[in-house]
Amino acid sequence: MRCRAVPWCPRGCSTPGCGCVRTATGGCWPPPSPRSGEPVRRVLGVATALPSLGSESCFAVFPPEGSIKLRRRTRHDEAASSDERAAIGSFNGCRGWCTATRLTGAVRSRWGGAVSKLWTAPGDDPRTFGEPVGEKATYREYLGNYRLTIEMKCDGLDAEQLGRRSVPPSTLSLLGLVRHLAQMENHWFQRVLQGRTDAPCLYQHEDDPDWDFGGADPDPAVVKDAFATWKAEIAKADEWLDALEEADLGREVPADGGSHATRDVLLHVIEEYARHAGHADLLRECIDGRTGL
Repeated sequence: MRCRAVPWCPRGCSTPGCGCVRTATGGCWPPPSPRSGEPVRRVLGVATALPSLGSESCFAVFPPEGSIKLRRRTRHDEAASSDERAAIGSFNGCRGWCTATRLTGAVRSRWGGAVSKLWTAPGDDPRTFGEPVGEKATYREYLGNYRLTIEMKCDGLDAEQLGRRSVPPSTLSLLGLVRHLAQMENHWFQRVLQGRTDAPCLYQHEDDPDWDFGGADPDPAVVKDAFATWKAEIAKADEWLDALEEADLGREVPADGGSHATRDVLLHVIEEYARHAGHADLLRECIDGRTGL
């Protein structure tokens, strides 16, 4: 089977003469599995079967040049054909696919249509990456950037997509994350750091301890309420942070039956956002293939 190798440049460059454009090897890489007949993928010399992507098609991801460390040869290496080795050497840091026929629509959408949306142009990125001076300023920059990351992950999606539970049986959804983060901001900034224990708890239900996620129905009204509540909690938290003195970061506050320094609470809030930003990465990729920012 003779395949045409079609390289893809991570920078999206299609200029003639660009180092990302490589010639076809004349062979299909990776080859079909000798046992199942399914296409296989080799990543750092390990072959794994891939689900069929269409008639006689295969997909390969090539690691950047210099990223492969020397290791002992295996039987997979011995079985590799000269065409395989030529294909590996010819891609010099680019990703590519080879196919004997056209890829299916789903694959084209996942690996082709999403490519142009992988990264936000630097000039369009609302986050700031400066050199904050002081402990509080550092916390605020990280917190602000993670908040914006969650917002960017939700950008451009409708109610159905935001409420989609993309990794069943988990109830995680982007809409659920927004509700949960609103609840989290309210708990730590209002009830703990400011001692407002009479403040109502958000998104709680006596029959569902995880109502922040369980009640995240894909309804426009639910979406509107979630984002409005989250933004309101952020505004209240930022108002309190504006007045916080650097010397107060060591002040102890009661929480969870004990006490914690204010800085520890702020770090925990950042930790919550960082963890859920990772969830948002996977949820968004499941929805439309978008990765990165």
